[in-house]
Amino acid sequence: MAEYDVVVVGAGTNGLIAAAYLAKAGLNVCLVEKQPFVGGGALTREIGSPGFKHDVTSIGHLLIQPNPLIKNDELGLVSKYRLKYIFPEVCTTVIFPDDRQLSLYYPGVDKTCAAIEEFSKKDAEAYQKFYEWSSTILEMLLPFLYSPPIPFGTLASMLE
Repeated sequence: MAEYDVVVVGAGTNGLIAAAYLAKAGLNVCLVEKQPFVGGGALTREIGSPGFKHDVTSIGHLLIQPNPLIKNDELGLVSKYRLKYIFPEVCTTVIFPDDRQLSLYYPGVDKTCAAIEEFSKKDAEAYQKFYEWSSTILEMLLPFLYSPPIPFGTLASMLE
């Protein structure tokens, strides 16, 4: 029977990344997944009508872009395996029963707000305010997503 230094349960994006880092560090890793496929949030499958492919879970991996995994290509995903994220202008669309649709756009917020305004000017204004607020918060928090945790009190005082 094989012996492992570590067993990683789940072959979604986080499990795959953790297992790869552990293996790179020289550990003998066993990665297990209950589904007949791997990928988690990075998985696209043909579901429903033939020929129509869908992102099964995550529709955008925005927070992984500044991660050292991608930014510094720590596992060779970009240089060795040619990983490249593609961001279409329209990131997602919702079609309503009355055939109206609402599309969310990359990059920026102007086109998305214009699309929301077709349904509700008030909601478009609220989305604009939320976008501005969350962009400020994200800018402050982003460095902490890829470093050891800091005490909660320190983090809370930063948010004030």
